[in-house]
Amino acid sequence: MISQPAATVERRGKWTKLPPPPQYGGAMATIFPRPSPSLPPFKTLLIQGPYHPSAPLHLCLSHSTLSPTNSALVISPSRSKLQAALKESNEGWLYDHGGDGTTCSSSTRVQLLYPPTASHLALVLTSLHEANVAGKSAYIPKVTFDVAPTLVVLCELSSYVTDDSASTVSSYLTLVTQALTSAATLSTNS
Repeated sequence: MISQPAATVERRGKWTKLPPPPQYGGAMATIFPRPSPSLPPFKTLLIQGPYHPSAPLHLCLSHSTLSPTNSALVISPSRSKLQAALKESNEGWLYDHGGDGTTCSSSTRVQLLYPPTASHLALVLTSLHEANVAGKSAYIPKVTFDVAPTLVVLCELSSYVTDDSASTVSSYLTLVTQALTSAATLSTNS
């Protein structure tokens, strides 16, 4: 067995040793930069309360890194708000590792969609599908996947109803139901 010397790179004017490449299998997804505690195995996960703006990205990147066949879909109500929150948090890990080969490879398997209203979200959720379902080919840009994503993240789902004064608890529960139904349909067809 040949051991390779540890790679070093210059970052922010200092030479630093690169961490070893991730090992597939065994590890679990996380909402924090690595090294960090992992989440327990989950089929459906609800994260409630305040969390850092990059948590959805870390979850998707860590999930995509676990296996080359993993992919993720992030649905957020506002691209500009997500970008502003990420810029404001100015997270060092994203700055330092955002251009690493492993991170870039994982990020190619993460898709982001920004339906601006609850109606748009409902349309997107009901339109999500694989390209070849039951022998029929169907292609609609943005919502057609070669292979269904193995992770779907809904960011700030409650903002779809809190930003609309006509919304009710029933409106929110309808969105939750539509999201769970879409995820179940995607996982059934894959």
